[in-house]
Amino acid sequence: MTNNTTSFPNHDRARRLLFAHRDVVEDLLRHHVQETWIEELDLTTLRREPEISISEPLDARESDIVWSVHWRERYLYVLILLEFQSSVDRWLALRQLVYVALFYQKLVQAGRLEDGKLPPVFPIVIYNGKPRWTAPLDLRDLVAEAPGELARYQPTLRYFLVDELRMAVDLNHGRELLSAIAALERSEDRRELVTIVDRLSTWLDSRASASERRAFAAWLSRVLLPRHNEHDDGSIEELLEFRSMLAETVERWRREDRAKELQIERKDRQLARRQRLIEQKEELIERTKTEAADARRQGEIEVLRRQFTRKFGALDDATIQRLEDADDETLLRWSERLLAAASLDEVFAED
Repeated sequence: MTNNTTSFPNHDRARRLLFAHRDVVEDLLRHHVQETWIEELDLTTLRREPEISISEPLDARESDIVWSVHWRERYLYVLILLEFQSSVDRWLALRQLVYVALFYQKLVQAGRLEDGKLPPVFPIVIYNGKPRWTAPLDLRDLVAEAPGELARYQPTLRYFLVDELRMAVDLNHGRELLSAIAALERSEDRRELVTIVDRLSTWLDSRASASERRAFAAWLSRVLLPRHNEHDDGSIEELLEFRSMLAETVERWRREDRAKELQIERKDRQLARRQRLIEQKEELIERTKTEAADARRQGEIEVLRRQFTRKFGALDDATIQRLEDADDETLLRWSERLLAAASLDEVFAED
C-alpha cells in the first residue's frame, strides 16, 4: 500500500520483486521476527499466494504481497506491506485494518476457509524511509479511550514493523538475504558494495532460482546504483553481469575519487602558496614600516646631535649613546628644552 494510486517507479517495482521470492521472506521470518511462535512455522511450506492478493479499483495495492505457511497443521497468512514513502504515515494501522478486512473478504469469496473460520494473519510492514518510524504499531493507540464495557467493542489490529535502515545487520553468520539488502541500502562506502554484492551473489548462486537472481539484479540496478548516482540502461539481467559491471564501476569510482583527491591537493597547495605570499607581503610591509621608522628616528637623532653640538660644542661618547638610546618621546622633549637650556645638564635635568 502506498499513497500512489496510479503507477510505481521502477525502483519500487524492483524492491517488490525481492519480497515475491521465497528465500527473502524465509530469511525475514527466520532472522528478523523475534517471536517464539515463529519456531512453530514450517518454513518449507512457504508459498506465495498471488491469486488472493488485495486489489481495488480505487487503490491499486501493487506493494502488497501475500504468503501462506503451515502453522500447527493449518495455514497462517503473512501479509507483507512495502512502504516506499519518505515520510511516516500515522494512520498506517488503520490502513492495515482495511487491508486485512479486504483480504478476509477475498478469502470468503474464494471459499479459502478452514472449518468455516478465517485464518490467522501476520501483517508485516517493510519500511525503508529515512525518518525514524514514529507511527503507532497498534490501532488501539489511534482510538480514543472508550468508557467501561464499550472498550471491548473497539477494533484492534497490530502490525510488525521492519525498519530496513535501522534493523540489526549481521553478514558474518549464515546466509541472510535481508541483512545484505539492508547493508546495501545503508552503505555509504561505494567500494564496500563489491564485497557485499559478491557475498550476496555467492549465497544466491548456491540455491536461488534464475528468476530470483534476476530480481536481485533488477533491484541492484534500479535501486542501488541510483543511490550512488549511477544508472543502468536496462541491459543488465543477471547477477554475473551486474557483478562485472559493478567491478568496473567501482574501479571508475576509485579513479574519480583519486582525481578529486589530487584536485583537492592542488587546491590546498595553491591556497598554501597564496597564504605564504600574503604572509610574505605582510612581512615586507611590516619590515618597510620598521625601516622607515628607524630611518626617521635616526634622522631625528642626527638633527638633535647637530643642534647640541652647535650650541654646546663637541659631544662625548656617553651623550651620543644617550641620544641613540632615547625613545621618540624623550627626543621630542629634549628638542623642546634645547631652546631655553644653557647647558646639556639643563636639557637632561628631568630625565
